[in-house]
Amino acid sequence: NEFIITGGSWLSLMSIRKNDDIDIIISESFRSQYDEFLSGIGQEIRDEVIRHIDKSRKHGDKIMSLAKSKNFNDLWKYHTVEVNGYKFIKFDLYMKYKKPRKRAKDKDDRRRISDFFKEKRHLLAEYKGCF
Repeated sequence: NEFIITGGSWLSLMSIRKNDDIDIIISESFRSQYDEFLSGIGQEIRDEVIRHIDKSRKHGDKIMSLAKSKNFNDLWKYHTVEVNGYKFIKFDLYMKYKKPRKRAKDKDDRRRISDFFKEKRHLLAEYKGCF
């Protein structure tokens, strides 16, 4: 119960495109453990890790705001779906986050997602319970 997968992982799961990283939202307790861990590593590495964590925190805060969640536990309980043993934010919440984005990559992703549903691929057995 320490992290929720979000972001482009949905697109990889749907075989729309490969992603080269994984976006997660971490629990408050994991965040505390991570902060403690960071205090024991070199400054250059710590700065790089903190930049990534700050980006992840902002992303997580935006997702929680869209879900109207009070905290990580609320998001976990009401706004996730389990896929292959991992918790993902629900797809509709991912789309709320994705829809207003203006990058060319996001526009292409939305087109491909639309095609995925038009072609009824979401009805395949491998996606049962995902959408």
